[in-house]
Amino acid sequence: MIKITKVFYPHIVKQYDTVDQIVSENNYTDYVAILKNSLTNAGVDISDASNFQEALTEDKFEGVTTFVYPDESTRDTVVADIESQLASFNGAQPIFEEEITDHLF
Repeated sequence: MIKITKVFYPHIVKQYDTVDQIVSENNYTDYVAILKNSLTNAGVDISDASNFQEALTEDKFEGVTTFVYPDESTRDTVVADIESQLASFNGAQPIFEEEITDHLF
């Protein structure tokens, strides 16, 4: 099992009420779909809170996502798929992503 947590820094700097608000107001819907679809296509059940959770940071300025890969092979598959799709992606995406060790679960 490989647990990853990322902080996503949005374009619009303000406090948010929900992760959905960050996605909506920053027009990240297509970007988030790529991430979630890549996990799902690799067999990660993102509807299971023991595999995937989203939240706001404590100050509510950024979004945080923790997800679990069952193994290194799944991780490699997801990372390659995301990189491939983002190579030609012209939509909005967070200005910066940072991997952290303070997991949501």
